[in-house]
Amino acid sequence: MAGHPQIGPRAGSEGRRKIAEEDEELARYLQLAREAVGTWMAVTGPYPEFVNADPDWSRLCSQSGEAALDAATAVILEGKLEESQYEDLLEPWSETMADLDAAADAAKVEGADAGKPARDDDAEAATRRTKERASSGRTRTRSPTS
Repeated sequence: MAGHPQIGPRAGSEGRRKIAEEDEELARYLQLAREAVGTWMAVTGPYPEFVNADPDWSRLCSQSGEAALDAATAVILEGKLEESQYEDLLEPWSETMADLDAAADAAKVEGADAGKPARDDDAEAATRRTKERASSGRTRTRSPTS
């Protein structure tokens, strides 16, 4: 699964922490998100099928967990973040999901007609759907209350 985005240091975490300190409800939601992602990582990290399927699974699991937590943080703090902060938090998750969707679509195209060559229009449609999903995941639409 090469091509997964490298998730670097969590820029702006001090600002997000300050927002959460000022709003007890947001702090509670952020804590619940951290716990949920931590639970997911604890269960999937050592899961034999995943470990055996990808020799780099522990790194991918860790990166996916960080991306999921950043995306959850963006959603929880949506009205409090600058547009660029929101997009920066969502980007790693959007890229990861686009990569996974592309891989799943490619597997469907290859597996659906195992005896027949894959049709070019099927592959093109899968690529187009993946690009649409990726672009819609990165575009923020403001709610009427923001």
